[in-house]
Amino acid sequence: MHLIPFDQVRFFAVLQEELGDKVKVSSWLQQKLGMSKSAAFARIKGHTHLTGSELITIVAHSPTTGQKGTDLYRVHPLKLIQLNQFRNTEEFDRYLRQMDELFQEAMHHSNFSLHYVARDLPVFYFLAHPLLLRYKLSEWTGTPRVQGLPSLSASTLSTAKRLWERYQEMPTTELWNPLCGQRQYLMLQEEEAQGVLHPSEAEELRQVFRSLYAGLDKWTKQRHKSLGGELTLHSNVVFTLNNGGRLRYGKRDILLGAIHNAQHFNSNSPEIISLFEQVWNRHLETARKVCPGSPADQVQFIQQIRGVL
Repeated sequence: MHLIPFDQVRFFAVLQEELGDKVKVSSWLQQKLGMSKSAAFARIKGHTHLTGSELITIVAHSPTTGQKGTDLYRVHPLKLIQLNQFRNTEEFDRYLRQMDELFQEAMHHSNFSLHYVARDLPVFYFLAHPLLLRYKLSEWTGTPRVQGLPSLSASTLSTAKRLWERYQEMPTTELWNPLCGQRQYLMLQEEEAQGVLHPSEAEELRQVFRSLYAGLDKWTKQRHKSLGGELTLHSNVVFTLNNGGRLRYGKRDILLGAIHNAQHFNSNSPEIISLFEQVWNRHLETARKVCPGSPADQVQFIQQIRGVL
């Protein structure tokens, strides 16, 4: 068996390049891995080997470093993809905190951009109200709803609220399937009919969705969200993309999405990102511009979103 030697010093040089001049690798390691200054320097200089869990944690926080690190050894073809599965509230809470840290970091960069695809109602909207978050979490974790929706900790609710506010502050370009609201209504109707969602909770959810759609109506007219984030919105019924989007800031370029066996994933593979961009552009060519757009197109879009609500 031939084992490829791991040049730990070169790996940390790549990480420093990604972090830039304002952040030192030693400080970054202390924060992300919870280690002492001396332990961080021992790893940077190669005196102490990284453990598997330490390496995975570094790559999770800096996927581009992982990709470039493997490029050093010409390990091809490699597509780095990080999956996030929510089997319980603890895993969900950890994921929310990671997303909060990611967007907090991203918004500090002048070249920040987010192209978001909403085949279903955007995940950000489920952060807007505790009931919506509990409903969505029960769907993701497969938690039975007969005895009511799962409860969430004050910490989780606080992080969700902060993420919802960040979304309203950030400029986004969004591509929506205008039928996503109708599908959500039909899901509630069917879950209520099957007895897996209590009628009172189903009705309260419908009321919250109505309130959200009213807010969206206002945003499309004023061209920005409640906390000032500029909104560019396109509508297209013909849809082949899944929920997710492309986040770019600084030197980072990340594809965020959802697949059938994981609630969320992210990848920094240039090939995967390029394929997403190609399909995104094809959809925009035939999409209707809602925001900014004509009053008639805005009215039609909101009517389609609301459906029978």
